[in-house]
Amino acid sequence: MNDLYFKALKAYTDMLTIHIATKTSDNPFHKETESFYETLFDIAHRIWEKNIDLWWELIEISLDEKKKKALEIIQNLQKEIENYKQNNKVSLWTEDLLWSLANSLEDIWWSSKAFIK
Repeated sequence: MNDLYFKALKAYTDMLTIHIATKTSDNPFHKETESFYETLFDIAHRIWEKNIDLWWELIEISLDEKKKKALEIIQNLQKEIENYKQNNKVSLWTEDLLWSLANSLEDIWWSSKAFIK
């Protein structure tokens, strides 16, 4: 099942890439592929949750380490976004997007931090 999970996850990321790549070239196809990648994500998610139900592990770290890792993932992406803005000349619209993304990450940062003892 491990193999199947990673294949489903790859199918999801491949479809997401197609979806994004067609944003300006074929609007009806772009809109339809949203349901494609959402379905593929759901399939990958359900495969692995079934494995967890059967006591398999995806990552071999403690629950406390998983909580810390979740916070670290969020913090690292937020730093990358902030550094991108600082290190690159971006348009006002791109800057607005980057601030919006950083704010979204800050919202989940606090939620994630609440789980750490």
